[in-house]
Amino acid sequence: MTQTPAKAFGDMRLEIPKGYKIVETDMDSQRLVLRMINEQGMNRLMILDINSGAKLGGLSLAPAE
Repeated sequence: MTQTPAKAFGDMRLEIPKGYKIVETDMDSQRLVLRMINEQGMNRLMILDINSGAKLGGLSLAPAE
């Protein structure tokens, strides 16, 4: 399996949700995942495309009700 090298996309501004801070990152050849947490202990994931820098989506992690 061949991997396509990441393309330059220049400098961008990425806004994270207010009150959250990044506590962990993970990546593969296509995606960068940022794990964030706020003061109440709520976790949130933000998934970014490595090749374009575009935000692909986000997940709020909450306890089951």
